[in-house]
Amino acid sequence: MLNSALKIVRKYHPEVNSVIDALKDVRVVVSKTDCNTSKKKSPSECAMAKACLKHYDGAIISLSTAYLIKGKRARRYKVPHAVSRELVSFDRHKEFAPGVYTLKAPTFAKLLGAQGGNKPRIGKKRIFRNHATAGIRAL
Repeated sequence: MLNSALKIVRKYHPEVNSVIDALKDVRVVVSKTDCNTSKKKSPSECAMAKACLKHYDGAIISLSTAYLIKGKRARRYKVPHAVSRELVSFDRHKEFAPGVYTLKAPTFAKLLGAQGGNKPRIGKKRIFRNHATAGIRAL
């Protein structure tokens, strides 16, 4: 998982050497100016990423994970549902509600390199039907 995270970050910021998990949550203030000067469907130039650029060298924001870059190191955050909904709205209609949002530090079970998975089921098969949301960003 660590290699895939570094690969995603280097696609947008080739100078980054390492990706680590964040230890604390971070608050981001998104203003109306951030929304007006940003691009739809762009993980590194959306309204949330523009707001993060006020304090960081770079930002990559996807629907579930955010990477904030300072120097040659990227910190990984989890994106809460409230921010994900705003990102979907922004990618479709270029509307992002200004306000204060929080990017969360990953929980212990979601750290880079954490072992986990579902326990095998005996008897009944689990059927997953995923719905892909159309008209939004993809990494």
